[in-house]
Formats: sequence, structure tokens, C-alpha cells
Amino acid sequence: MSAKNAADNSYADSSILRILHKCNAFRSQPAAVLIVTTMAVFADTVVYGIIVPFLPDILQDRLEMSSSANGLMFGCFGIGVLIGAPASAYISDRWRIHKWPMIAGLLCLGATSVLLALSNAYWELIVARLAQGISSGVTWSIGLAMIADVYTGESLGWAMGIAFSGCTLGNLGGPVLGGAIYSAGGV
Repeated sequence: MSAKNAADNSYADSSILRILHKCNAFRSQPAAVLIVTTMAVFADTVVYGIIVPFLPDILQDRLEMSSSANGLMFGCFGIGVLIGAPASAYISDRWRIHKWPMIAGLLCLGATSVLLALSNAYWELIVARLAQGISSGVTWSIGLAMIADVYTGESLGWAMGIAFSGCTLGNLGGPVLGGAIYSAGGV
């Protein structure tokens, strides 16, 4: 290896180390917790809302289910949240861990969304929707707990308001995005 290549590699290594150091420094800041939680809540509510325009066609037209099947699908999500939130909150508080349950919740939310999209039977949709609810319960309870850990006093209310604005944007954007996808190509 020439001296120039060694110098280039050394510069690249030091640049990467500087970037990693800045990322680690930012990750320990309360703003990072707030950004991650707000984005997680936004992603969760977008995913929740995106299927709203699709659901009647999937259930009534493709699977020939009754319209009451729609309500059961949405109810399964709620049941999942009732399972995921308290379980993850207990684990998080008991062992004082937030990072890995949050990462697991986000990865599971993505995986269950793919599972929902690939489902061809009603029972598969029910299982996927229940699993989405569990994942949602994990991300919400862990994310809000992380905010409560790093913000105190008056700034806690402000931080929770920011996180819940991610929820509102997701609730607004999910059905709109789902409707655009549906009108562009259906299911």
C-alpha cells in the first residue's frame, strides 16, 4: 500500500470515527429520545391508518367476509396493544432497559406490516393485526417511558406534546396515503 493510500485510509477511518462519536453523543441527548419516539409513533399510526381504505375491499370482495369482519380486524389491533403495552412496560421497568425492546418493537411493527400485506386468508389478517397491536403497544409504552425518563417538569409536557403530534400526523397521513395507493392501483 502506498503512503497516499495509507493516508487516505487513515483520513477515512478518522472521519468515520468522528461521525460515530457525534452519533453516540447525540444518541445520549434527550432530543434523540424525542425524535426516535415521535418517529416511532408517527410510523405506527401511519401503518395503522394506511389500511383503512383497503380493508372493506380486502374483506368483503376478496375474502367474501361480512362487514362486521372490519370491526373485528380493528378490535384485534386494540387487543394486541392491551397485551404489548403492559408486558413491555413491566419488562422495561423491571430490568431498566429501553433500547432493545424499542428496537424489537419497531422491527416487529415492520415485519407484521409486511405479514399483513401478504396475508391471503382472514385468520392470517387477524394474526397480523394482533401482532401489529402488540408491536404498537411496545413502541408506545417504551417510547413514552423513555421520554418520561429524560424530560422533567414543564419540559415533560412539551416533549409529550411533540411525541403526540407524531401520532396526529400519522393519523392524518395514513388514510390519505392509503387512499392514494388504493386509487392508484387498488389492492
